This record gives sequence, C-alpha cells and structure tokens, in this order.
Amino acid sequence: LGEIFQKELQKIVCDYEIIGSCHGKGLVAGLQVVQPNTTTPDKVTANRICEKAIQQGLMMFAPVGKATLKLAPPLCITEDALREGCAVLHDAIGEVECKECE
Repeated sequence: LGEIFQKELQKIVCDYEIIGSCHGKGLVAGLQVVQPNTTTPDKVTANRICEKAIQQGLMMFAPVGKATLKLAPPLCITEDALREGCAVLHDAIGEVECKECE
C-alpha cells in the first residue's frame, strides 16, 4: 500500500503547479504547497486545500502555520479506500488551483 500511496502522490506533484514536492515513505507523506511556478511556500493555499478535502469527506489536519499537507492514512486502510482518498485529494487540489489561477 505504501508504494501505491507514494505513486499516487507523485502523480499529484506532476499534475499541479501549486504542489512543489512530496516527501515521505510508505503511508506517511507531506505535500509542500507553493505559489504557482515558484518554490515559495503558500500557507493560505495549503489551508484551502485542506478545507476543500474535508468538505469532500477526506479527514485531514489543517497545516496550522505551515504550507505542508501532512498525510498518514490508517495502517489498516484498504487499497480501494486509499485510492479513493488520493482521488479526493487530487480533486480538492485541482479545485483550489483553478480558483488560484482566476
């Protein structure tokens, strides 16, 4: 499951300009949220992503004062639930990035 999780997160990094990098191993990771086309951390956008993910049913901790989304699904998660959670996160980031570009 850790390999699946890390691959899904790498897809997110490739798909969105506001995700600068992903660091982690197994079922623990952090996605750095940055201003588009920069390496400058973006705390406001990180919080918006977190809020959008929660609205869509993905429980996350708000990155208080930080621009890194910390991710750690339960170790007993099923593959289907893991993929669903990654899809929700992907969609939430997409919605926030679209609004940032307007």
